[in-house]
Amino acid sequence: MNLPHRPPAAPSFRVSFVRPYEESVRLRVAAAITRAGGDVGEVFREPLDLSAIERYLRGRGYSDEFVIPYHATGTVTGVDLVERFHALARPRRVLMPVKIASATLVESALRERVGDEGLGRVLIVSVSDLDARVPAMRAHFALSASS
Repeated sequence: MNLPHRPPAAPSFRVSFVRPYEESVRLRVAAAITRAGGDVGEVFREPLDLSAIERYLRGRGYSDEFVIPYHATGTVTGVDLVERFHALARPRRVLMPVKIASATLVESALRERVGDEGLGRVLIVSVSDLDARVPAMRAHFALSASS
């Protein structure tokens, strides 16, 4: 029996990366996003132009979700970025991959800066756990589509 060819489903969400710290990690996260039903949009690299990112969020990237890797070095940390974008109410959802830090430590830092409501918009995922967390990513970003 020949089944008709179906085109692949359109991505259900699009994410943009803010300051990916390692290309290998960015590629692994992008692959997991694709498996979760998403598509990768822009990649904002160092040096960050935060005003340009905010303009992007108000314009072409209004519906984008973000991947903001946790990092505690540099002039602007991952927690700083989440706090800044939380004040804009954009993006609605953030995926925060962590490579070395404890997810519990990152969660505490985020809760302190953006409260429980802001923390609820962030999914913290260990880079070593990406494949296992694809269903959680799909559910996390589906919340944006329904809100």
